[in-house]
Amino acid sequence: MTSPAPSRLRDVDGVAAGTLALAAVVILWVSRSGFDSFVEPKFAVWSAGVAALMAWGGLRAL
Repeated sequence: MTSPAPSRLRDVDGVAAGTLALAAVVILWVSRSGFDSFVEPKFAVWSAGVAALMAWGGLRAL
């Protein structure tokens, strides 16, 4: 009989990897988007903040 710990650890690793990948996509998307209008810089800052929080949560899950 196996312990549930390896399965749970695998789930946490998957969530952390997915979170970090999504954060990387958001950061790349924000860095490639233009900053021509007034709204875009605010959205870029918000998106970067969300990506940073997601990355921090993913790293804590590791």
